[in-house]
Amino acid sequence: MKKILLSFLICLVVLFSCFLNNVEAGTIVNKGGPNEEVGIDPNTGDVWVGNYWYDNGYGIGALSKFDATTNTWTDTPIFAKWYDTSILINGIVVDDNRDVWVAYNAYDGDSNRDSRHIKVWDGSTWTEKTGISGNGTNVGGSLVRDSNGDIWYSNGRKVYKYNGTQFVEVGTAPESPDYCNELIAVPDGSVWYFGGGQYNQAYKAARFYNGVKTEISLPFGEEYARPLIGNDGQLWVFDGQNSSIGEMYRWDGNSFKKMFEIDWSDYGNFYTWAHQGVVMGQDGSFWTLNNTSEYLFRFNIDGTLETTNYLWGYRPKDIFMHKNGTLWLGGTKAYVPAGFNLIQQPNGPTGKLVVKGKYDGIPVSYGTIQYSTDGTNFTDLFHQKSNTYTLPVNSPSYWFRLKYFWNSNGTDATQNNVVYSNSFRVNTINNNPNVTEQTGIVSWDKYRGRTWAKLTWPSVPNAKGYKIYVWDGNTYRSKVLGNVLYWDSRIAKFFPFPGELPEDNSISTDLFRWDGSGLDLEDTFKRLFRSTVGTNYDNDNRAWFRITAYNDYMETYLHESISSWIGNLPDATDSAAPTITMFKESSGATYVGSSNITLSISAYDNESGIAGMQFSNDGSSWTSWESYKPTKNWTLTPGSGNKTVYMRMKDNVGNISAPVSFSVLVDTAAPTGSIDINSGATYTTSRTVTLNLSASDNAGGSGIDKMQFSINGGTNWGSKVNFTSNYSYTLSSDDGNKTVSVRFFDKAGNVSTTYNKSIILDTTSPTGSINTDTGKLYVDSQTITLSISGTDATSGVNQMKISNDSSFPSTAWESYVTTKSWILPSGNGSKTVYLKLKDRAGNVSSTYSVNLTLDTVNPTGSISVVSTNGLEKTNKEDVHVTISVSDANLDKVELSNDNIGNWQSVSLPISNPINWQVTPGSGTKTVKLRITDKAGNQTIKTDSIALVEDMLPPDVNIIINEGDIVTNSLLVDLNIDISDNASLSNDCQMRLSNDGEIFTGWQSFDSEITDWDLTKYGGNSYQGEHIVYVQIADGAQNMSMAKDEISYSTTSPSVDITNITDSVSGTYKGESVIFVNSSIINLDLDASAADKYRYNTGSGWTDWEAYINTPKIVLGQSGSYQLKVQVKDIYGATSTPVDEIVVVDSNAPNIKDLGTVSGARATSGSTIDIAVTATDDISTQLYYSINGGVKQALPVDGKITAPVSGTGIVDVNVSIYDEAGNVTTQNIGIRKL
Repeated sequence: MKKILLSFLICLVVLFSCFLNNVEAGTIVNKGGPNEEVGIDPNTGDVWVGNYWYDNGYGIGALSKFDATTNTWTDTPIFAKWYDTSILINGIVVDDNRDVWVAYNAYDGDSNRDSRHIKVWDGSTWTEKTGISGNGTNVGGSLVRDSNGDIWYSNGRKVYKYNGTQFVEVGTAPESPDYCNELIAVPDGSVWYFGGGQYNQAYKAARFYNGVKTEISLPFGEEYARPLIGNDGQLWVFDGQNSSIGEMYRWDGNSFKKMFEIDWSDYGNFYTWAHQGVVMGQDGSFWTLNNTSEYLFRFNIDGTLETTNYLWGYRPKDIFMHKNGTLWLGGTKAYVPAGFNLIQQPNGPTGKLVVKGKYDGIPVSYGTIQYSTDGTNFTDLFHQKSNTYTLPVNSPSYWFRLKYFWNSNGTDATQNNVVYSNSFRVNTINNNPNVTEQTGIVSWDKYRGRTWAKLTWPSVPNAKGYKIYVWDGNTYRSKVLGNVLYWDSRIAKFFPFPGELPEDNSISTDLFRWDGSGLDLEDTFKRLFRSTVGTNYDNDNRAWFRITAYNDYMETYLHESISSWIGNLPDATDSAAPTITMFKESSGATYVGSSNITLSISAYDNESGIAGMQFSNDGSSWTSWESYKPTKNWTLTPGSGNKTVYMRMKDNVGNISAPVSFSVLVDTAAPTGSIDINSGATYTTSRTVTLNLSASDNAGGSGIDKMQFSINGGTNWGSKVNFTSNYSYTLSSDDGNKTVSVRFFDKAGNVSTTYNKSIILDTTSPTGSINTDTGKLYVDSQTITLSISGTDATSGVNQMKISNDSSFPSTAWESYVTTKSWILPSGNGSKTVYLKLKDRAGNVSSTYSVNLTLDTVNPTGSISVVSTNGLEKTNKEDVHVTISVSDANLDKVELSNDNIGNWQSVSLPISNPINWQVTPGSGTKTVKLRITDKAGNQTIKTDSIALVEDMLPPDVNIIINEGDIVTNSLLVDLNIDISDNASLSNDCQMRLSNDGEIFTGWQSFDSEITDWDLTKYGGNSYQGEHIVYVQIADGAQNMSMAKDEISYSTTSPSVDITNITDSVSGTYKGESVIFVNSSIINLDLDASAADKYRYNTGSGWTDWEAYINTPKIVLGQSGSYQLKVQVKDIYGATSTPVDEIVVVDSNAPNIKDLGTVSGARATSGSTIDIAVTATDDISTQLYYSINGGVKQALPVDGKITAPVSGTGIVDVNVSIYDEAGNVTTQNIGIRKL
């Protein structure tokens, strides 16, 4: 078996997500050893812990597994056993197959005997992996699994990767550290190596990614730091190299950036060698620990630092944050005082804690037990020599420890040599169960009803289980229920049997059958209370139940009100019979027509309920019991006469009610009767008729009661009504023959045979019409013949009335006829004749009428015939006819050229003038007009026109303002010229218009018209184009028209040439001109009111174009051009043209000769005189510049002075310009002496 060294107690501390005050909430388990590691199965969450120990001189290593599902520990077989050798575990990982890999050193203190090993546990066998080496370092090594599932190992100097068969070297460590190293796998697929010397050696890192190793310098260099993977998936490194400052760095992809630093100078020597790892919590805080000062640190995201030293001597060597939020620490323990805890000593339902210490071999004779409510601040409670102390509970947890005095030799120590034991935590119950109840009835009984009660309560913190207490009238009896949250008497069945309850107050023992062999609760506990000792509760019907919570150390207070239920159980004892509230014949009748009837029943029993009912015809012989129902079919005794029925009820415990009864008269003979309608009438005009009825019942019978009617021969019957001899009845809505059927009922319900009677229903009035015999509504005589029609589908039309007055005064009914002579009232105008009809049933129709017009007067009218131009002569057969007619009753208007009846209708209403054609041939032509009114009265009118032979129209011409195209006045002068083949100008007529539609009247011809107004006769005052029309008619009325136009504008546009692009002003042939060097130039124009523009370069004006400010002008080849530009506005008004002389010079000057005036090509001076001979085909004045300097006029003799500077041959560049800007450059070399 394992032997644990007394000098090192190997432990694993599991701290759940709580911190500081709750550190002791974790579990301390003897699993692990020095430099032991913790590994997590990423799939299951199981935790693997490394252990080592010595056994008979051998160093032994094995693993322990904490199952996250069952919360249990199991151990593997040993993986290493070396004589006189320490087993140092470097790392534990779990692969995708759930095989567990462990890396360890076998080390005996001699570096030459140090060896490295990696073994794999597959659940049944340990297998060693090959390929690694590592003699020569005393400690160090790391084992990780990367994001691809590959296994990596470092022995402190080299880095290896498993290739599926063995480990292969992938790189050496930076700076060859001799002590510390650590590998870490980053989610991006890279693996990092961190290493450094134990004694201030350089500290570097190496990054392995995609087969490439990159060495990275770190911003800290002493000892070694701890890497971790943050919640952001990035690499973080914590450096604790300084004993007072801890620094946190984060890799940003290029370098490590310091994120924050922590001052822990108050917590002792916290140097990096003793810093044992860092993890990040789920809330973003960082946890780390120190094995020399035994502190656990948490760096919160708000920048605060929390610590605890409650590890009580445990020196952790590894730290890990589980995915469930728990913190795992692996470490060693040097010396801890001997064990102290409490003896479990519950003291009943008092709600208090009994403190009694338990000491495991503490060699002391004097000490004090202390307690704390937070695990940190302790207070003396009582001297250990006192046996117990009862502590009221005010906190959910208490911590206890022993303060005592101790020497290593076991003797009493001095008072100042104080030693504290471990702290022992007790979870107390400071909340009481909050009980709620439910009750109900199990079974009814005449004497002892049975009920049930169910108690429920929520879970109480720190409770191990619960108890129930029940009052028996003398004392509370209890039962341990265990860790349940309800109790149900129907399941418990603990109540005593009736024979066990003597009701003599003699029983002092527990009567309850807690083993479940008893009965359900009685509905009152009085019999129980009367059976136990004491009489105080003998007349109390209530039941008393209480629930307490307990654990190993205490039980809650019994008499807490929220943990109790005291109350009355439901009453289940029934000594009263059912109550019958109704028993009758179902309709409530006192007469029936048959021995078979239906009974209506109502009853209740508010206790055990109705079990059955019985019936009888004589009150002595009863039917069998049957289930209660609200109705029952029943047969009376045979024969007519009074009959009585009896009934009684029974409840579920056997109580029977007194009988109840009712009586009815049985009558089986049917009544007789008769029917008539409206006292025998054949027709009726109303659906409402009076039925004449008679009926009788047999002697001694129940008597006539109801009657019932049908309109369809008894197929469907209406509701029953009380019998009466005269009954108002409504027939069905359709006219025609109606048959009413009736049957009679006596009070017993017997029905007679069916009696029938018929009548003809005619509710529809006759329809008809009235008109003249010709159908015409206009008549020219008072005496007319009327045409009459009448229809009635049911009884037929047989009478009529006719009148000239709608009220038919003194008009008698007469036999119906279809034609009748009638005299209208005298006088022309509207007349109305009225008609009424009546059928044989007496229905009278609505009033029908015909509206007539009496007209005996002829219509009036006139006719005028003119040419199509409105003249009294024409040379065409086409003329215009204008007519007018007057008659209130106009019917038609006709025209004709003769008297033989060739009349042509004129459309109404009349639209003058009417286009008409007279007969061919010159001479007088007559057109006739015939007017006819609707009564047939007629009038004829005529008119004539002369038809001549001249067919040629005159020639005509008109000129406005003597040919001007624009005017600034709306009054203009007109000049008109005409000529005609047959007519003189004095024989001609004329008319004028401004739109060709609206003309002046015809007037004698006038060749000159002054101040013609452009705004009248279709004109307007708008600026723009105006047209004047003149129409001439010669003596034969031949027509011609002419027109002229002029623009009206109140302003005149203007234009100016402001610039010609790339031009130079100059003089050409004695005139000021503009020089350009291109045949295409761009103008800059400044115009007002311009809409169009045009230009002229000497070859005539171009077409008008839309105006732009910078038009492009095309000139010819080199030469001089007179350029003119003109604009016009939108109304056609033009500007005065502007002009410029433009000279096109596209050729550069010609330098014919260039030399010095003296002919010498050398000078010692700073200048030299040069002679230039140059010509130009256009410009007479030329210009020059030297070496790109200022441009100056070239003297007539061509002599200019040039500067000479420098040494050797100096180039002098001479440029000659013409006035258009064209340039030619030549150079001459001058030696500077």
